[in-house]
Amino acid sequence: MRPSLYRFRCYDQQYRVGDDKHRIHAFGEMELAVRAAEALLAEAARAVDVANVELTAETAGHASLAVAAARAATSQASVDAASRLFEVAGTRSVLDSLNFNRHWRNARTHTLHDPAAWKVQHLGKWAVDGALPPNHGHL
Repeated sequence: MRPSLYRFRCYDQQYRVGDDKHRIHAFGEMELAVRAAEALLAEAARAVDVANVELTAETAGHASLAVAAARAATSQASVDAASRLFEVAGTRSVLDSLNFNRHWRNARTHTLHDPAAWKVQHLGKWAVDGALPPNHGHL
């Protein structure tokens, strides 16, 4: 991290980010979202491994749902964390010299290539009806 994330200015006084309970809470929420996304990613990897060993419609469907959940969670976590970075880092964080906006731009670009909305729809169908997603490679 750059030093500007560790310190911020308020009324001509410098404070450490660690001294601000609201910023600490925001970083905690971001950490929570990232850890949840990582856990879903690990679960998806295990489901894909199972499907690779014994490929059936059911194992493929469960792997697709696990990957969909991980993709939806990582998309949300990445865009939210990149956006909240500006909130917790203060007004200096938008300076072009820091180039923090690249994180939001990169996260948003990746989420647009593979929209999570369809993945959430298939997860909802599974949760409500137990319906496996279609087997066409677009989930």
